[in-house]
This record gives sequence, C-alpha cells and structure tokens, in this order.
Amino acid sequence: MDEAQSNLALGSLQAYLQQRAPQGLELHRKDFPITLADPVLPAGAIDRLLAEDPEVVGLSSYCWDSDAFRDAAAALKRRAPGITVIIGGATATYGGLALMQRAPAIDLAVRGEGEETLLELLTGGLRRPGEVAGVLYRDGDAIRETPPRPPIADLGALPSPYLTGVMRPPREQLPVQWSRGCVFRCKYCAWKDAYDGLRCVAPAAAAAELRWARAEGYRHAYVLDSALNFDTARLRALAAAVGPELGPEPGPLRLSFYLSHAHYGAPQQGPLRALQPHSIWLGLESLNPAALRAIQRPPVDLRRFTRALDELSALAPVMVSVILGIPGDDLAGFKATLDAVTALAEDGPRRRIAIIQVFWMLVAPGSAFDERRQELGVRTAAPGMPYLLDSRSFPQPDLEAALRYLFTHPRRDLLHWDDPHPEKFFPALAGLPPLKSLHAATRSIPERAAASAPTPPSAPAGLPLATAQELLPDCVPGAAVVNDWRVAAWTEVGGWPTLCLERPGREARIQIRRRDEQKPCFARTRSFDLTWLADPGPPGAQAKAGRELQRVFDLLTAAIARRDR
Repeated sequence: MDEAQSNLALGSLQAYLQQRAPQGLELHRKDFPITLADPVLPAGAIDRLLAEDPEVVGLSSYCWDSDAFRDAAAALKRRAPGITVIIGGATATYGGLALMQRAPAIDLAVRGEGEETLLELLTGGLRRPGEVAGVLYRDGDAIRETPPRPPIADLGALPSPYLTGVMRPPREQLPVQWSRGCVFRCKYCAWKDAYDGLRCVAPAAAAAELRWARAEGYRHAYVLDSALNFDTARLRALAAAVGPELGPEPGPLRLSFYLSHAHYGAPQQGPLRALQPHSIWLGLESLNPAALRAIQRPPVDLRRFTRALDELSALAPVMVSVILGIPGDDLAGFKATLDAVTALAEDGPRRRIAIIQVFWMLVAPGSAFDERRQELGVRTAAPGMPYLLDSRSFPQPDLEAALRYLFTHPRRDLLHWDDPHPEKFFPALAGLPPLKSLHAATRSIPERAAASAPTPPSAPAGLPLATAQELLPDCVPGAAVVNDWRVAAWTEVGGWPTLCLERPGREARIQIRRRDEQKPCFARTRSFDLTWLADPGPPGAQAKAGRELQRVFDLLTAAIARRDR
C-alpha cells in the first residue's frame, strides 16, 4: 500500500477473522509503503514479516506490484521453508495462475472476496485446500483450481475495521465503503463479471462508522463506492442516516464520493446536499461515441451533462475523469474530449469543474480489453502497471502526440496526472513539463459551502503581513520549524503574506489567506487557509515535496488555530 493511504481491504479481512476465528489464532497486519514509482518492498520488510514467527503470510497484490511479492515470497521461503505463502487481491483473482507458475514460492491464491475463503483456510482448509471454494493451490507439480466462491450476500454480516479497533487511518485519509459491485459492465474494468450486481451496506451501519469518525476527530472521509446515486431511494435513505452524523454546518466531517452522471437527476439534489460533500467525482472518461461504445458506456448527452455540472457544482467542487488511450478512441477523439471538458469547466455561472483528472489507459488483467489483446492490437508496459502503449485505434505515434497535447494544453492548470511521466516509456517525450498531481487534492480544494458562494463584496483584498506575523510570532527569520526546516523570511505574493522556508537543498513558500477568499488550500483553521506555492519540478517532485511539508503544515496550522478564536 502507499504510505499515504490505508488499505481498507486488509483491515476488513482482519476484522472479520478476529470476529470469526477461534481463540488462539494470532493475526498481525503489516502495511508497507509500495508505490507505483518504486514497486519494491522496503528494506527490512522480510525481517518485519518474520519477526512474529508466522506459520502463514498473506500478500495482497494488484498487477503492478506482483513482481515485488513474487520476490518477497521467494525470500520468505528461503529463510523459513516451512511457511505457507498466500496471495490475494486482483492479481490472485485474475492472474493467479500465471503468477504461481512463475513464483513457485507462492502456495495458494485466493480469488475474489477473501473473508470467508481465508477463514476456511486458516481453520483447517490449508490441509485440504481442494475442499475450499475460490482458491488455486499446488498439488505436487500441478496447480489446481476449486470452484468459484459466491459473493458474500449480506454485507451487514461483515464487521467494521473501525468499530472493532482494527484500523485507525491518518486523519485526512479515512476510506469507507458502503457497497460492493457496480451496475455498469465497463470493458476496462476487471471486476465487471466478479459480482452479481450491487450489494449495499445498511445506511445505519454507514452512519455508525461516521459517528465513530467524527468522535475521533476525523475531518474527511473518502467513499469508495463506484457511485452513490445508482438508486435515488437508497440515496435518500443514506442521506437520512448519514447526514446527522456529519455535524451542523460548518461541521467537522465532510465526504468525497463518486456519482454517475448518467443516473443523476434533480430529485437527487436534496439528498446530496444533506450529505454535505467536500468534493464530487464524475467518471466521464470520453465524449467520443466510438470510445464509449468500446467501453460499453451509453453516449453522453452533453446538455444533460452540462446541467448536472451546473447543479452539482453548487453543492461542492466537481472533479471529472477522462481516460487517455481507450482502445476504440483515437487521437482526434481524445483531443476533442479534452478541449470540450476544459471549455465546460468555467463556461457558466460558477466554476463547473475544479479538477480534470486524466488517467492513462490501464489494460487490467481480467478485463475485456486484456482478453481481446490480439484483436485490438494492444501492447502494454511491462513489468509493473500495464499502461497501454499501442493499439489499432491508438498507435504509438498517436499516443505520443496525445500525451504531448495533454502536457502542453492551454488549460493545463485544470489538468491532473498521477501516472508516470510519459518519458518513462517514450524517450521522445523527455522534457515535457509535469502536470499537477492529485496527491491530497481533496484537501486542497474549497469546502462544500465555498463551492457556489461568491466572495463577499465586503471582504477586503489581501491580508496584512503584520496579521500573519501575529498569528505565528515564533516564525522569525532563522527560527527552526521542524525536520531541518527554518524560516528564511516573510514576504508578500499577490497581496497575501507568505512564509519562506528553507532546508539544505530545498526551499518552500507557504501562503496565508483569509478563509472567505475561498481558494484551494492545503490546511485551514476557523478563519484562515494555508496554501503551498509549489514550484514546477521534475516528475514526481511535487508529490514528494508535499509529503515532506505535511508536518510543517500540521505545526503551522495548530499554531494559528490557537490564536484563531
């Protein structure tokens, strides 16, 4: 898992096993920082895994980290030959056979949802894996498969990893999941056939987790459901149960969640307003009819989509996703989509779209595009994440042209990109200026109440430098802050006081604004926003710098909050 995230799947497994497993079964969860940029286990990971003297080690893998876990399994078996290694996650579900063929140290693969399967394995099934549904296992030199396990029918039977005390994520990184599955069957999605429709958590259970979160001081939660608005009646029930747990405006807890623009209608505005969203995500993916047919999505009614943007942006900042490289899309179609969406962003009574997140097409194992590679002429990056590099509709020269168009687009201020810089795969694209990363983006956008309200006319422009210095009296030139950061100077940028910091080889500028200015921020107090004035840098540099500055933001925010009464 990424060090800035929390693996809800592993926490859910642990909570289920602790509730159902017999006494005497010890469980230990280890979360290691594995990133797309560096998909290897950190130094000392094997030592930490073996420190508990385990009999079984389970590894949760997606396709991009499968090589790291193949190597980890081999290292575990070298040092503890008697250990049993189990692989789970999407890699096991859709690529388990291939992985086990090239990773002889992996003993079993759990396919699909893991709660019931893992419980059976750990309570006797390891001795007779052929009797446990939903696994691949070794039988001598052969790898055998058992029948698939049906999806868990009653999600209410699954304990919460939060209410059971299993997980306590960072304050700004609380993931919650109120359903499993999706009503769509998109061709790029590996889970399209894994579940029979949509299964939902009871609204009261969702409310209980948020009640816990608010009591524990959480300010923001990410709802991981594919969309909250597939069914208006359920949305109303969720809003009625969850809304009171969020607190009165401006309450301390806000939600970011996905909606289906195809299912959105005016009757959903009231329930969505009751959910007091911090940000709303819409998966547009493309406006090209050929691309939408290829992914099995209905055509986009642009008037209806625009109306949805107008109404939803009155509730919260809206983020729209677009996919680059869909097999079936082409260079002209992608450019037209990008131009149309950026034009929509501010062509209205307010800023309709806060962020346009562009994803590089991932040909996920188990997806229809993966199964039709030869037919579609698909070639992907390997090893690691299987980004599309070439297809019949999007040959490599056109893909390079599309990437160049994206990274130099006139409205690149709206565009965000969290996949690798294109030069990693296409040397001819070296030197393209990096796009913004979405790292902590939902923390750096205005809150719900700021989404539609204009800046009050009476609000004076700027903020006196002396006011900021009074808020941070200890921040005088030369003063130590944290982690080798020191104050270099105070200055003004655009009429706003800006604290200049430095450490060996690094500089940073943190600006203090009035909260009613309603601009993107990294942290906020009752009356003030703190914003990082990031300078352009090499690929990935801003995300790393942002992580390094998080402790600085935390300390400055706490110091200002003490005087912001």
